[in-house]
Amino acid sequence: MKTLFFVCLLYLAINVPVDSITNIQIPVIDANNDVTRCRWAQSTSSLDECAGVCGVAAGSTLNSDDCSLTFNSTGKTIGHYYAIALMVEDYWTSSSYVPFSSIPLQFLIKIVSKSSCFTKPKINSSLLDCTAITVGITFTFTLTIAQGCVNTTISDVFRIPPLNMYKSGISSNESINVWIMSETWTPTVDQIGSQVYCAIATDSLFPLSNNIQSEQYCLTFTVVAVGQPLTCPTSSVSNRTTVTTTTSTSATQTTIQRQQQQRQQQQRRQREQQQQRQRQQQQQLQQQRQQQQKQQQRQRQQQQRRQRQQQQQLQQQRQQQQKQQQRQRQQQQRRQRQQQQRRQRQQQQRRQRQQQQRRQRQQQQRRQRQQQQQQKQQQQHQRQQHQHQQHQHQQHQLQHRQQQLQHQHQQHQLQHRQQQLQHRQQQLQPRQQQLQQQLQRQQQRHCDSCRRYFKRDRNVHQQNNKPDYRDQYINENSISEENFNLNLSNETVTFATENLNQSRENSRVQSNYSNMTRTSFFSPSSYSLPNNDVQYTRNYSSLSTPSMANPSLLVLAYNEQESRKSLYP
Repeated sequence: MKTLFFVCLLYLAINVPVDSITNIQIPVIDANNDVTRCRWAQSTSSLDECAGVCGVAAGSTLNSDDCSLTFNSTGKTIGHYYAIALMVEDYWTSSSYVPFSSIPLQFLIKIVSKSSCFTKPKINSSLLDCTAITVGITFTFTLTIAQGCVNTTISDVFRIPPLNMYKSGISSNESINVWIMSETWTPTVDQIGSQVYCAIATDSLFPLSNNIQSEQYCLTFTVVAVGQPLTCPTSSVSNRTTVTTTTSTSATQTTIQRQQQQRQQQQRRQREQQQQRQRQQQQQLQQQRQQQQKQQQRQRQQQQRRQRQQQQQLQQQRQQQQKQQQRQRQQQQRRQRQQQQRRQRQQQQRRQRQQQQRRQRQQQQRRQRQQQQQQKQQQQHQRQQHQHQQHQHQQHQLQHRQQQLQHQHQQHQLQHRQQQLQHRQQQLQPRQQQLQQQLQRQQQRHCDSCRRYFKRDRNVHQQNNKPDYRDQYINENSISEENFNLNLSNETVTFATENLNQSRENSRVQSNYSNMTRTSFFSPSSYSLPNNDVQYTRNYSSLSTPSMANPSLLVLAYNEQESRKSLYP
């Protein structure tokens, strides 16, 4: 069986603009240079080649000889998909009907909207359709991609390369609207023979992206062993000659020559067809470019008009906006003024309220302070009154206590003195009796001297000139002391002086009683005097007698008796 090499479409879905006719070329190559054909896949009872997508796609036409598909998208719906199922076969000759081998090929067609750019991007290189490469030697080539329209960019380059072929990044030259990409490949021994490389470029139009695809660009590489000539296969094939040698050498030669002539003729025809197609494509491209230029001019004019209209509208809008902004600013200013006035009023009201509150607080504080001061004063006054009352109460208590103590002390003293007096009286009673006896004896002995005093003149004007009997009676100490030895003890003198001082504080009865006792002790008894002269001298002797430097006890007793003579009858 012969071996067939072919290349399918790069994309699973090929974009086809709506309401257009698109020619899709399927690249096919055979290593033995056999005749290749394409047909629609079929499904039979014995073999299913299409798996549910069999038959001719609506609006499609297949050229089986050159494996080209023409698709008419007129009347199609944007976004719909159409399945294409084909079979690629190789034959001995163009008139043969039995293929050596068959390979299925399936892809999709997608209906897309038309773009404002009618020119597709185009891929080209400096290589021929077939290039020979030696095994193990690195080979590099460059692809140039021309943009279809202005303001377009190449968004992607999709390719099906041989194994171990690597591409570089895409760079652009904006001055000539060309994009460049390089490929590097080092073939191996396993890759000896024919290898196919195909690529499709996709561009995008700013600001929209319609993903316009270029025509499929394919190259054939023939990998040869080291030391062999770098040539591509063009004529007879050894396998085919070996098959025809069994009949006769002449027949084989004639058939080979005929086949070569036929192939050459076919190649010429194909070249002519390709040249015609290229011319047609160039004419179409020129027409499209002219149309594009016209459309671009129209678009530019329309854009300029639109821009002018837009500018006018923008100016009008700006003017309106400015007027509105001015109005808004004025309104805002008014509002701000009103707000400021309101704020000022509110601030004034707040200040007034604060001032009133401050005044009220100050008044309250003053009242509170006054109340506190009054309370403090009242408390202090109450405390002072309370302290004064306590002090007075304490003083009264002290006075009362002192009085009680004094009274008690006086009572005790009086009781004690009374007891002493009683005791002294008891002690003095025998002494008094002795003294009375002595006095009586003295009176009897000196009767003559006593009588002359009784004979004194009673006239008042003569009292000072007459001698007083008391001068002799009292002051004649030598006579009394010599004759009677009347010596008073110290106890008697102290008793007399104490009795004199304290008798004034005691009751009148006691003082009179004591005075009476004293006079009875030291003065001549009234009962001893026989007449009134004696009584007269008793009453007036203290007034007529001049005071002495050291008065005797009897003079003191008489003086005390004269001061209290109202008590006597």
